[in-house]
Parts: sequence; structure tokens; C-alpha cells
Amino acid sequence: MISVLKSRRRSWTVYGWLALIAAIAGLFRFWQLSVIPPGLHYDEAFNETYALRIYRGQAAPIFITENNGEEPLHVYLTAGLFHLIGPTPLGGRMVSAAAGVVAVVVAYFLGAELFRESESQSRARRIGLLASLVMATWYWPFHYSRIGMEPSLLPPVAMAAVLFIWRVVRTRRPMDAALGGAFTSLALYTYTAGRAAPLVAAAIVVHRIIFARPLDRRWWINLGIGLAAAGIVYLPLGLFYARHPEWIFLRVHQVSSPALGGSGALPSVWSGVRATVLGLFWRGDRNWRQNLSGRPAFDILQAAFFVVGLAVCARRWRKGAYWFLPFWATVGLLPTALSEYAPQFGRAIGATPPLAIVVALGMWSVATLPGSFSRSRRLRTGEGWGVRALVIGLAFAASTGWAFRDYFFVWARSPQLFIAFDVGLRAIGEYASQLPTDEPVYLSPVPGDRYTLSFFMGDDATRLRSFNGRRCLVFPARTQAPTHMIVVVRPGEDDRSLGRLAHLFPAGQPVWRANDREAPYAVDFRIPTGETASVAPGRPFRADFGHQVELLGYDLSADSIRPGETLTVSLLLKSQSPMTTDYTGFVHLTGPYSVGTPRRLWAQRDARPCDNSYLTTRWQAGEIVWDDSSLTLPVGAPPGDYRLRIGMYNLATGARLPVTAAGNTVSDDSLTLTRVVVKE
Repeated sequence: MISVLKSRRRSWTVYGWLALIAAIAGLFRFWQLSVIPPGLHYDEAFNETYALRIYRGQAAPIFITENNGEEPLHVYLTAGLFHLIGPTPLGGRMVSAAAGVVAVVVAYFLGAELFRESESQSRARRIGLLASLVMATWYWPFHYSRIGMEPSLLPPVAMAAVLFIWRVVRTRRPMDAALGGAFTSLALYTYTAGRAAPLVAAAIVVHRIIFARPLDRRWWINLGIGLAAAGIVYLPLGLFYARHPEWIFLRVHQVSSPALGGSGALPSVWSGVRATVLGLFWRGDRNWRQNLSGRPAFDILQAAFFVVGLAVCARRWRKGAYWFLPFWATVGLLPTALSEYAPQFGRAIGATPPLAIVVALGMWSVATLPGSFSRSRRLRTGEGWGVRALVIGLAFAASTGWAFRDYFFVWARSPQLFIAFDVGLRAIGEYASQLPTDEPVYLSPVPGDRYTLSFFMGDDATRLRSFNGRRCLVFPARTQAPTHMIVVVRPGEDDRSLGRLAHLFPAGQPVWRANDREAPYAVDFRIPTGETASVAPGRPFRADFGHQVELLGYDLSADSIRPGETLTVSLLLKSQSPMTTDYTGFVHLTGPYSVGTPRRLWAQRDARPCDNSYLTTRWQAGEIVWDDSSLTLPVGAPPGDYRLRIGMYNLATGARLPVTAAGNTVSDDSLTLTRVVVKE
């Protein structure tokens, strides 16, 4: 009776420590989650936007075929959270953070289970607690637990699968077998790298079949139960892949083909493996979204403990889980070792559980080392906690401090995060979503259907009339309501639209600004109601295209050019009525035949308006599109008189819009604007 009470008291003590570790994990993952990371990255916003569709009953995918294909579990969990607290940009991050805390808790049970057959129960529990502690404050896992993306789900689900598969060997309970199979298949719904989970599960089973004979009837029954549970969970995804086999390896091919394709496959693989191993100890992922650029996966203390733990695994590889942990870690690292941009920590997230447990094993081995040289029975048997608590405590404090500093004080304050997490786009989306719905909102040069914008606009891609202001300008001929022209003015974006708008609408003025630190990022130029654009083309020229588009005039960079030079044509086009056809515009420069080069078309640009950014199906009646086209005359073009011709046509059918100029219909549905002289 006394031994039972002692055992229960020890269990409650362990669970008390586990609760404390889980609280620390929650602090690392939820503290300042609304502002760190800043913004809302494109991939996070995609998950949020798709979760919004599920929340509204507009979608129910088994596999998400947008954004290069994506497993759906994270999106469904985010949609479920939306039902509890409503749509919020924090939804995906809260799911990831919660998954990170769950992973910390499961790490204890997994570590305790893996070493239960090779160590005493108390030692196995302590190694499990250390594994939980490592997962709680290790920079790599908690960094990903604060990003609203699917990789964060793989560690807890994969650990649960291994836990129950390993446990069923000891308990022989059918429920453990069913849960092991179910979680193995569930890992396939988390992230592309989760496809390694069945391989890890199969390794455990095969190892048992080879080295744990004889296997009785009950063992085979449990194996059948596990396989049946795995099949049931996998069935919806399996049926989808059967109908759409192209999605099975599409993403894998996209990220691995640069590394594995071609005659240089072996050097590429070696380079990826080398970069992955060095990423653990020397130079890690350089993507600012995924890591403090270049920070290795392990700090110096974790690296030392990992080496010790790996040595212990090598020494005892025939016992218990010592063979399994290096195998699992290797399988988990393969997705980045065999793909581009190694080491890419997101693709290797499945390796974090075994790596953390090996680090914990190394910590325990170092902490118990004094017992090997002591005559004290308590130290030799591993029951003395003083020295080991000091060793573990100091190491934990140092690693935790480094991780906390590197994330919250170095990485979080890095200026690179502004672009890495689309901070400016989030600011635009939040601002534009608050504007009255009857006030038109134009945006340049960012596409309005970017997911970071779509989420805040309620997944309404038509609310923002976006165009590429580097190549054109879109504006109303006369404003019927206050009109907002949001321009991203950051260097390299759109540095000319604001100046043009100020000239066209003198009464307009900037009313909002978003900054990247002190420099302006975006400006809203607001045009009052009833303002008429001061349109004054350098060369007025009236023509009608199918009673749908009117040419108001054009500008020309030069009347004469030489071979090798570029001619810029700016067309002022006005929409007369909404269009249901996506038209392509053309600007052609035709000239004389040349000996040896029998052609008349010497330069051309065929493209949808605004460099393919503002399709005619989006044009509103009364809008003006100021569209630029550049034609480069090839070297060797003969001198002489050339003609500049324009027109519009349906790319699907080739049919051109009829052209009328000065009341006369043009015969070939193309309009000659002017003569251009080509000099020698």
C-alpha cells in the first residue's frame, strides 16, 4: 500500500513538472502573438482565407488544390476556431501555438514510453520530462509554433502515432493499436513532409517482426486493427489521390527537381545532405520568415548534448529505442536534404521530436555522469538529484535565454520582417477594409487578390481594383464618389503614379500613409466626388473600338529611332461599357521588306492591358486606362518610313474589335496612329 502511494505521489510530482513545462511552452508561443511576428505572410493568409471559406460553408476540401496544393488539417482547425471566436487574423497562429503546446506535452509521454523497456520507469519519465523541456524552449519548434502554417501540426501528430504504436507492444491493447494507425494516417493530412510518417511506423513494426519473435496471435490481431484504423482515416485522401493522381507528387517534384533532376543529381544530393547536417550545428535556414537567418538548429549546449545523446544511441543501438531515434531523425531530415534551399527548417520540422529526445538523452547522460565516479550509492544508482539538477538547470537556463533573446529581441526587431511577413500589405488590407463600400478603391502595383489582402477584404478580390502602375494608370474620368488610389511607393514598386494622379486631379490629396520604419511604404491619394480628370494627351486622336473602348489620344517617346533603340507608346483608352470578353491589345511597328528578311512586322507587343494586370472584363464604364507599351526595333532593320498600328482582339478566337475613326470604319480592324522614321 505504501509503495502504491509513493508511486502515485511520484506521478503527481511528474505531472506537476509537466504542467509547469507546458505553461512555459504556452508563454513562449502565445506571448505577444498578435504583434510577433508582425504582418500576415502570404502562406498564412492563404490558410486564413481558405478557413474563411470553410467557415462560411463555401468549401469543404479533402485536399486543397490552390497555392501549389496543401494538406487541409490546419485550415480545418482554423475554421473550427473561427466558429468559436469569429474570423481573426490570429486564427492560424493560435492553432499553431496550441499545436506547439500539445507537442510539448506529448513529448513527455513519448520519451517516457520509448525508454520504459530499457530504463527504469522513473528514469524514463525523467528523460521524457527533459524531452518536453527541450521542445518547450527550443528555438526551432517554438519559432514555427508562432506561424499560422501547416508544418506546426506535424510534430504532435507524428509523436502521437509513434507513442501509440510503441505502446501497443507493451500494453497489447487494441485501442492503442487503433490510435497508432489513425494518427499515422492523420499525419498525411498535416503537411507534405508528413508522408514520412508511414515509413517511420513501418520501421517500428518491421523491427518488431524481425527481432521480437515469436509473435503470438494477439500481436497480429493488433497489427490488423492498426492497419484498419489507418486505412479508414486515409480513405478520403486516398480516394482523392486516386481521382487526381497528379497531386500526389506535384509539390514534391516542385521542390526536389532542382536538387535531383539532371546529370548532376549525386552532387546535388550530397550538397543538400551536407547543408542539412551543417544546418544543425553551424549555419541554419537563411529565410527570415522561417528562422533568425543563419541561426543553426542547435545552440552550442544543445549541440553538445545532442552529440552525447547520439553517442549513447550508437553504443546501445540494440536496446529499446536507441536504434529508432537516429533512424527517425534521418527520415525527418530527408525532405530538406533532398530538396532545394537546404537547410529549409519547415520541411525538416518532422525531425524535431527525435532530435529533441536525443538532446534530452544527452542531458540525462551528462547529468548522471558524476554517479559513475562516486562511491555514493544514491549517485551511482541515479537517485541523487542535486548535481544533475544543477547541470540540467544551468543548461536549460542558458539555452532558454539564448532562444528568448534571439527570437524576441533580435529576430522580432529585424527590419527584414517587414517584407518577409507582408507587414505593409496587412496594413493596406486592414485600412481598405474599413473604407465605405460605395467608395471605389484602386491599388498599385500589388495584385488585389494577394491572400494577405483577400483575408481582410473578406475574400472579395473585386473590392480592390488593382493594376500595375509601373506600366499603366487606371482612374475614373469623373469621380461619382470619393475615390481612393492606394499606391505602394516603396523603392522598386510604383514611383510614378502619385505624380500622375496629382496632375490629373489637383483637388486630390494624401489621406493615409503606411511606413516601413521611417520611410513611406504606401499612400492613399483620395479624390473627392465630382472631380473630372485633367486628361490632355500629347497627341489627341479619337477612335472607337467596337463601341466598347474609345481611344482619346496617345503619347510617343520619339518620331524617329534607330535599330536597337526602344520606342514607348502611351495610349489613353476609355471604357464605354462593361465588357464580358477578355481582350488583348496590340501595338505593331510595320515597315518595308528587307533583302534576306522577308517581313513587314518589325516590332510588336501583344498583351492584355496594363501589362496583363487589368483585364478588360474588370473595366468599369467611364474608366480611363493610360497604358504604356515599349517596342524595341531589332538591329538590322532597314531605314525608311514605318507605321505604328494598334488594335484589340479576342485571344481565344482571334477576332478583332471593329475600329471606327473619324466616322469611317477601318478595313482591317487595326488603326494606324502615325508614321515613325527609322534612321540608319
